[in-house]
Amino acid sequence: MKQDDYEAATKLFGTQNIIRMMKLAAHEQKHLLASSILKESAAWTDDNIGGGYGVIQKLRWEIELHEASLSKIRMKISEEKKQLVLLSNQYI
Repeated sequence: MKQDDYEAATKLFGTQNIIRMMKLAAHEQKHLLASSILKESAAWTDDNIGGGYGVIQKLRWEIELHEASLSKIRMKISEEKKQLVLLSNQYI
């Protein structure tokens, strides 16, 4: 963990809140909690309006964009397959 990560986390959550959360977390969940705190504070550092929600929205938009692109590619493959069938039927 870098100093900047720690500072961003304490700025967002406060040292006492982080300590309290860590005390309340089950031992096997502490690493996950620490990672979550750091990721959430990084998200707010990168986007102080959207934060974690902004990251999720951006990822959803990217997924939709890639799904649309994939759909177009699948349609093109389907069309090409139909053309190949038509061409192969001409030579039978």
